Amino acid sequence: MAKDAFDDLVFGNATPAFSFKLNDTIRGKITGKATSHRRDLKFDAKAKTYEQGDLLYWGSDNKPTTDVTDRPVLDPVLTLQTPFKKWEGVPNAPEGDDDGIRRFFVVARSKANPGSVMDAFKDACRAAKSKLNIGDYVEMRRVGGKGSVTEPFVHAGDYWPADNPPEWAKDLPADESPEGDADDPFA
Repeated sequence: MAKDAFDDLVFGNATPAFSFKLNDTIRGKITGKATSHRRDLKFDAKAKTYEQGDLLYWGSDNKPTTDVTDRPVLDPVLTLQTPFKKWEGVPNAPEGDDDGIRRFFVVARSKANPGSVMDAFKDACRAAKSKLNIGDYVEMRRVGGKGSVTEPFVHAGDYWPADNPPEWAKDLPADESPEGDADDPFA
């Protein structure tokens, strides 16, 4: 079933986001790309969880703020078809079947702290001499760090164009989308 921005806005995005732990890997075929308005995260020390706060905007000092401006802080989001079958990488996993589809946030951080998901993704694309294309393959890994301000998590990644898939691509579910638009008599 096709998902779109309208349904996401009105009904919420039902595609779970992948949540990294140290030494975790996510790999999959890129099936979609979008942006998401970043929210302030607040740590609840009692529950030991992060809670979403207010939407973030770029302030006049070019730092994120919850003060509303005309410049929202946006994060790139990939939708991946992964080989996952048991809600891997999904905290508080729902009941039922897992289709392996995950949203993956390609988040950056200040240039003073390299090793972000964004840095690793860009490095992987450069190494593959490719830009992001639907149908290509990506693998991202959390390889180090402690998640603190002084020791942020470090990531690495690899990227493959659709015409040169990685060996693990055979483990992905078969693409069930029909060629062309079945409702279009001119397709």
